[in-house]
Amino acid sequence: MDPNGEVGMLRECDRPQAELHGLAAGRLHVAPLRVPGKLRVHVEIARQVTHPSQGSGASAVLRVLAPRLCLAAKMMRDAALDEVTGGSLRRATVSTKAILPVHSLVVWAALVFYEEIRHRPPPLLRALVPQALRSEGDKRCIGGVVRCSYRRGHLLKVITDVGEGRVVAFDVREQNLHILGGVRLLGGSIVIEPLRPWSTRVTLTTRYALPDRRPAWLRSWLAARVAHAFHRHLLEGMRLECSVRAELQSH
Repeated sequence: MDPNGEVGMLRECDRPQAELHGLAAGRLHVAPLRVPGKLRVHVEIARQVTHPSQGSGASAVLRVLAPRLCLAAKMMRDAALDEVTGGSLRRATVSTKAILPVHSLVVWAALVFYEEIRHRPPPLLRALVPQALRSEGDKRCIGGVVRCSYRRGHLLKVITDVGEGRVVAFDVREQNLHILGGVRLLGGSIVIEPLRPWSTRVTLTTRYALPDRRPAWLRSWLAARVAHAFHRHLLEGMRLECSVRAELQSH
């Protein structure tokens, strides 16, 4: 933050693509965002952009990539700024349902959190969410604290509701984890509903908040798509765990 109280902003990145084509070769700097004792962001994007008339195949590719790199840096800056200043947030809730062909008690026994799933996540989650490692704590006890560890950070979830064989709900009390786009996780739940003796509906819900920045519709659409991918991955993990338990019970 400079003496005038203004936060450092991106330079060059906000120019239209046509202007970027004419930039001389060199380095593109993102001005540092300094907040004493809290955060310092200094992003540098190296580039080599030549004039179109002098461009080679490689420089033509770089001319296409440069605006996109600038946009990515701007999103990182925006997310960091929101984290520091407590910028305006847009809250959202996403739910995904699936029917598993097993008894509800088997589903309850196979209940896991995202961080406990063993199979590899889909490409979308690998690209936008840090790699999950493990979870530690009792998720079947109200007031229990579950620490969810990732390769670059962690979450602390506090269990707020437990209905034996039916529901587990939690709030996210601490998020030391960067998710692309500045997403802040607020909480979620897993609801289990028996339909027939060997058919169970599982509903996963995630509550989160997004920085209220443009384009809001694109951010909301992408966040919802990621949430559904997250839910499908979790449901597949529960289905596989149910299959293993059902096979063990049959022997």
